[in-house]
Amino acid sequence: MSDSDPRARPAVWLFVAAVVAATALYGRALLFPVLVQDDFQILARSWTWAKTGEGLWLPNNEHAMPLGRLLTFAVVRLAGRPTGLPLAAVLAGVVGLLPALALTYLFVRRELGHPFYGLTALVLFGVSSVYQQAVYWFAASFSVYALDALLLALLAAQQFRQTGLLRWLLACVLCCAAAPCWFASGVLAGPLCCLYLLPGEGAASKSAPPIASRLAPLLGTAAFLAVSLPLTAPIILHLEHYRDSTALEAFRPLTGAWYTVRSVVDNLATGAFGVTGVTVGPVAAPLIFAALVAAAGWWAHRSPRRRLALLGAGLIFGSYLLIYSARATWSYDGAGMVTPSGSRYHLQPQLGLTLLVCGGLPAWEGRWFRLDPGGRLSPGQTRALAWLLGVCFLVQAPRGLLCYYAANPRQAERLRLIEHVSDICQEHRISAEAARRALGPLPMPESTTTVDGWEFLRGSDDPKDWSREEVAEMLREVK
Repeated sequence: MSDSDPRARPAVWLFVAAVVAATALYGRALLFPVLVQDDFQILARSWTWAKTGEGLWLPNNEHAMPLGRLLTFAVVRLAGRPTGLPLAAVLAGVVGLLPALALTYLFVRRELGHPFYGLTALVLFGVSSVYQQAVYWFAASFSVYALDALLLALLAAQQFRQTGLLRWLLACVLCCAAAPCWFASGVLAGPLCCLYLLPGEGAASKSAPPIASRLAPLLGTAAFLAVSLPLTAPIILHLEHYRDSTALEAFRPLTGAWYTVRSVVDNLATGAFGVTGVTVGPVAAPLIFAALVAAAGWWAHRSPRRRLALLGAGLIFGSYLLIYSARATWSYDGAGMVTPSGSRYHLQPQLGLTLLVCGGLPAWEGRWFRLDPGGRLSPGQTRALAWLLGVCFLVQAPRGLLCYYAANPRQAERLRLIEHVSDICQEHRISAEAARRALGPLPMPESTTTVDGWEFLRGSDDPKDWSREEVAEMLREVK
């Protein structure tokens, strides 16, 4: 049925309302944007096209992110001037979230065969502040784009499962290769697509894919690693925050599993109710975790469409185990892992929780609700989804709107100063490099890295050959 059909309008309006509500959770970040921590070094390394090309495979911490470097250059060009950088950086995350919302809706709708399920998934995933830092913090926003690539890979795998056409399998492999080019979390795309392609209920499949086809998504992950590791491993293995250990030595799966148990309880479960910064403690956490796993198992087991629930579990545990094993040297209680400053780690797990919930819903079809085979929403379903949307927004809005970085007037002043000096350089035909030599270092407020603020200068494209003394005289008022 076409979306122009009046009978489809409730679904369209609910889709639009959910996207608006999801975006509104970042209203404060959009109105009062701030750059923090790694933002400065990432932006500085893509400030020009030449720098972008030179650092295309330069890792940022553990993340080999060539597509992220290209996106950063686009953000820099969009900002235009230094004072536009904070807003452009926040917009990058919010804009990246929009495809994730649409793709989540599309994937679940196609998997379960009705817009009711797709809209439920859209609301549960999108109208959530559980992963808010992944969206509003530019340095973490690349994980959102990695999620977009993962969802595209899953949609391609879904099409392959339902049609058997090899072109969809190839598309899946390519998306699995692209996902980690955005952020390290994208390395899970291949294994997760393989999990999705496992044999299972066959009602939605044209035929069961052969085992070689089910493992094909791993080729995308392997291709990325084959290209990336020779270029990035020497840096990633010896990052400063591992101190005297290598990345492999610091990777501790047992500690990661323990942190996963605690995070499922302290972050994912409580986050559904808008709670943050609360820990139940190491004694109660395993008991609550066991109860949650038992409830999830019961919920999924009753469903005739368990594939989605299994994929959801893979997203939750695969993501948490990868992240927390790599962060095993950090203290769970002392490193902000249960505060908004660590919420970037919950992006994939929140999608996993959404798929787990939606995967169990078909068990109740015919009991709690009846679905129109033509894809229309009944008035009761429309009201139920509207209530779900409203409740989710009211529960998540306090955390979403209040838990953002505090404004820093000094940062805004420094950006205006850089912009002012850029104007002087344009007026007097001074190159950016000549201006930097004449000026002293300019620390940037909120930066935890040693990035000189003058890296963001825009010098003249047609500079004169001024001496250092002449440049210093022209910029005397700045010093």
